[in-house]
Amino acid sequence: MSYFVAPLNKVKTQFPEFAQAMAAVETSVRSRAEQIWGGYTFGGLQPGANQYGLANLVPRHMSVPRGFGSWSFMQKFTAPGSWVNIFSYTVPIDQIHGIAGASFVGNSLLFNALRFQISDTVLPIFEIEEARSWDPLSGTAVVIKTDSGKELVAQEKVSIVLKGFQERLSSGFNQRVIPIGQMGYRSRDDLLTLSAPAA
Repeated sequence: MSYFVAPLNKVKTQFPEFAQAMAAVETSVRSRAEQIWGGYTFGGLQPGANQYGLANLVPRHMSVPRGFGSWSFMQKFTAPGSWVNIFSYTVPIDQIHGIAGASFVGNSLLFNALRFQISDTVLPIFEIEEARSWDPLSGTAVVIKTDSGKELVAQEKVSIVLKGFQERLSSGFNQRVIPIGQMGYRSRDDLLTLSAPAA
C-alpha cells in the first residue's frame, strides 16, 4: 500500500499524485456504477433518465454528527489516547462512494495515525505524525492513498469506517476532517434535499 501526506496549501500545486489519485477514484466510481447499475450512463452533475451523476462527498451522507443546526465535517473529539471514529457509516441506497483520502483543516492536527476499513477489509495504519512539523499556516494535512487499481470504492449498503488515533491531552478539541473523493448517485434528490438519505 502507498500513500502520501502533504501540506494542505501545497497539495494541488506541488504534488501531481493528487490529481492522479483523484482521476483514478473517479474512473473507479464510474466503472462500478456502470457495472451495478445496468443500462445507466454518466450524466454529469444533473443526470437525466437512466443516467447517474458524480459529486463531492457530503457530511449528511456519511452520518457525521449534526451540529449548530446544520450538517458539517467539523466534529468534537473527546477520547485522547485512543482510536476514535472520524466516519462510520453505511453507503446510502443508490450511491457509490470513492475515497482518495482525507484533509485535516485548521491550525492543529488532533491525530497521529489513521486507519481505513471498507466492509471487512482493514487497511494498514497510515502514520501522519510528520504533519506536526509543518508551518501551522499550511492548513495542516492531506492524506492520499495512491495504489493504482486498488482505489477505495464502496457501493450502497457497504460500511465505511475511518478511525484516527487521537493525540493525548487533546480532549474536547474540534477538527474539520473532510473526505476527498467522489460520490456516484442515481437520484438528484440526494443533492437537492437537506435530509439524510435512506441507508
